[in-house]
Amino acid sequence: MVNYGLLSGEPCMIDGRDTVFRDVSLRGFWLRRWFSETQPAEIGKLYAKLAGLIEDGTLEVDIEQVYPLAQIKNAVAHAAREGRAGKILLRMSD
Repeated sequence: MVNYGLLSGEPCMIDGRDTVFRDVSLRGFWLRRWFSETQPAEIGKLYAKLAGLIEDGTLEVDIEQVYPLAQIKNAVAHAAREGRAGKILLRMSD
């Protein structure tokens, strides 16, 4: 099991019976560390693969709102809100 989020501030909860009797192990993942340890070419390959999965509909991302770059302050404030139902994106051109 991989724990990839701490934004809630809540501790990760896992039942000890799962780790003992089902041989489940827990590992943390920090994207920033992964970026610092991974070669740029490998990162580029992964982005290309993910883009293909989004393009063919295999991977979907919920988008709550798209802001023009001129409204970046509003976009950042929106992204910081709790309870969003999707990503906040910036549109680089009109």
